[in-house]
Parts: sequence; C-alpha cells; structure tokens
Amino acid sequence: MILSILTAIRTALLADGTLVAITPYVYSLQAPEDATLPYIVLTIQSGGESNLTEHETFDVTVAVICVSEDALVAATAADRIRTVLHDASLTLTGGWTLWSAGGCSHRNAILYTENVDRRTFSYAGGQYRIRGHASS
Repeated sequence: MILSILTAIRTALLADGTLVAITPYVYSLQAPEDATLPYIVLTIQSGGESNLTEHETFDVTVAVICVSEDALVAATAADRIRTVLHDASLTLTGGWTLWSAGGCSHRNAILYTENVDRRTFSYAGGQYRIRGHASS
C-alpha cells in the first residue's frame, strides 16, 4: 500500500508540466547524496492500515517537500504541489483505491531552512492525507 501511494503521488507530480519546469526530480524517502537541486522528496509521516472493520482500509499522511538553495523556488514549488495534489484523484495500484474522488487532501504547510557547510537549504511543501481501501 505504501509503495502504491508514493508511486501515485510521484506520477501525479511528474505529469504536471508547470512543476516539472521547476524540478523534474522526485524521490521517495530520500534523495541521492549527489541529487541536483531543486528536488522533491516524499516521506510517510504517519498512518497505515486502519484495521477498524473487516475490510482493509488505510489512512496515511505523506510529506511532500521541495528542497532548494533558493527559498522562492522552494515556495513556488510548494504552491504548485498543493495545486496538483489537493483534492486529487490519485491512481493507486496493487489492489488499493481511494475512498472517493479527491481522496488526497492538503493538511499542513511545511516551511523551514537549515545551514549545512555554509550553504542554506530551504524546505517547502505540505502534508497530505490519503485515505482508501482494498479494491475488492
């Protein structure tokens, strides 16, 4: 289920020409050490299978964050990511489906910077809640 969610988000982001013009690099969990900036990283923040009924369901929060040395680029990418993902009907695989159309919803904004070896990195994006169930 987790791989299906990350793949669906990556596919949706890379299908958007405006976002790809900012960065065509989208990684799950961690970018390579030599990754070209800016790039987007997808990480699971919380959730999993709900186990509330006899049917398999899930409720997952995914962070989608652009990393850049330019704060404006990171913020612009974050805005575009929200446009692409909020209320999106992601196509899941592996026998999973969203609860309803627009099953991906923006929850919280993420924006911070850090200094590493005299370089400043800006991180901007958001947390997205994705809920669904087994397709049986």
